[in-house]
Amino acid sequence: MFIGILAMGSILASCGKDGDIGPAGPAGPQGANGTPGVTGPTGPTGSANVIYSDWLPIPTTASGVLPHRKNFAFTTPALTQEVLDKSIVYAYLKHSNGATVAPLPYASKYTSLSTGEVVGSYLTTVLLGVGGISLNQDWLTPGTIPTAFAEATTVQGSWTHLRYVIIPGAIKTAMNPNVNLKDYNEVQRYFNIPL
Repeated sequence: MFIGILAMGSILASCGKDGDIGPAGPAGPQGANGTPGVTGPTGPTGSANVIYSDWLPIPTTASGVLPHRKNFAFTTPALTQEVLDKSIVYAYLKHSNGATVAPLPYASKYTSLSTGEVVGSYLTTVLLGVGGISLNQDWLTPGTIPTAFAEATTVQGSWTHLRYVIIPGAIKTAMNPNVNLKDYNEVQRYFNIPL
């Protein structure tokens, strides 16, 4: 009986109140790095801070007509002095077929309407100024300028629209150097510009 009482006392003593929590032990050794996860796909680049115009219709009549040069004027409030001083501006032409886009400057052969032969060439460029763009077409070939070009008051080459894209200097510096800014499709995709 004495042994039974002693066993019972031991059980009751072990169910008593716990003692205070002891001090924290030393930190264990650094574990090995885990396996890196799979890299997610690159998201599309936004067009923040990049300014682009709508596709602007080329005026149906030149604002200036000389035998060797035609120019077509656009009002562009986004072209401020600060933009001209600190940004890069690219311009593109859209063809009447709706699918062909060419960067400016753009050189083209001039074909005689009566004979179908190439009789010279001309260059289409843009001149930028505060608040405006001038789209110019200049005859390049020495000699007599064909009458059809000299007297034309409409744009040559079936181009119908112009779009400009303003890329601030800081964006140009930070962007992927492999983007071909002369390729409108690459620019459109990279900056997420609507078609």
